[in-house]
Amino acid sequence: MSASGVPRAQRHLFAALDLGKDKLYGHIKPRKNRTRFLEFCRYLRSLCPPEIRIAIVLDNFSLHYFTLDGTDHASHKEQASMIRRYIIRWNKHTADIRLHTLVTRVNVA
Repeated sequence: MSASGVPRAQRHLFAALDLGKDKLYGHIKPRKNRTRFLEFCRYLRSLCPPEIRIAIVLDNFSLHYFTLDGTDHASHKEQASMIRRYIIRWNKHTADIRLHTLVTRVNVA
């Protein structure tokens, strides 16, 4: 709920991790349905040549909601911007061993 007592609209994060490149990709959508999922799959397919096989694991694990719990973004636009900035930062530092060590340590806890 927002501060005004009005329920906030929910947003859904479609995300993928390229294990070979250690890169994150993500789209934030107002709905999670078949059409949106297929759009995201077509986007993933466009990232690599057709002869490369893509394995997709469907998890529905909502860790990002837990991570965002207690945050106070003024809008969904601001929240989406913060998520996109995280993905960009991660992708710029894929070779940073210290960052990966820290993330691994946090994920275990």
